[in-house]
Amino acid sequence: MDLGRCYEDGIGIKKNIPKAIECYEKASKGGLALAQKKLDNLLKQQRRLQSATKKQPQHLQQLQLSESTVNAI
Repeated sequence: MDLGRCYEDGIGIKKNIPKAIECYEKASKGGLALAQKKLDNLLKQQRRLQSATKKQPQHLQQLQLSESTVNAI
């Protein structure tokens, strides 16, 4: 689990979230509750990031439409 934290926070090694998730998965399968909690938190963060990334193009389109409306006025 400590290796997962190193990967998650970039302690002594390049930050690597997928590797951190892998380490936390192994530790949680070994019965470490804290590893399961950290794994859950990372997976939630990943889902939020993916969700925000999917929404971003729509927001950019709306911004572009707003700019073209302002320019037309």
